[in-house]
Amino acid sequence: MGRMPPAPPPSPRRLGVVLAAGAGRRFGGPKILAADGAWLRGAIAALAVGGCDAVAVCMGAAKVLPPDGVIAVPVPDWSEGMSASTRAALDLALDLEVDQVMLHLVDLPDVGPEVVARVAGRAGAGTAALARAAAVGLMEGGVLPVLKHIPGHGRAPVDSHEKLPVVTAKRGELEG
Repeated sequence: MGRMPPAPPPSPRRLGVVLAAGAGRRFGGPKILAADGAWLRGAIAALAVGGCDAVAVCMGAAKVLPPDGVIAVPVPDWSEGMSASTRAALDLALDLEVDQVMLHLVDLPDVGPEVVARVAGRAGAGTAALARAAAVGLMEGGVLPVLKHIPGHGRAPVDSHEKLPVVTAKRGELEG
């Protein structure tokens, strides 16, 4: 009898992404290469040790071989700015079906795992905690947040832009 193939690994809950695709024109070269790669290694370690289940690196102007287990994220439109890396990171997060994404700039070598762990701890578990934290932050700044897409919205039988949707699912079904 043949052996069963190994089960695929579970989707990571929290993805850490190092944004390192830029050319670093004012710096004098791509920051992914800074200090012979020490900045990149430090950012990867900060995310991995600080509580991220998976780590990725956005690359564009310069490309390096990432350490084992680190996902390389090509950013072909890197010259458009950091938004291109952020889009690539969020696309990866959607593909991996993660709950949270932590973005780390490669040029912050003093940000270590302690800082990442503190941010992760404040984020709580899951997207509801992040939405709550964002809402609280907005309210503290004098902005009233409006929630449009709430749990169960995708089960609505009508377009919420045209009619009032009524979802009959029980709370347990929506939270499960």
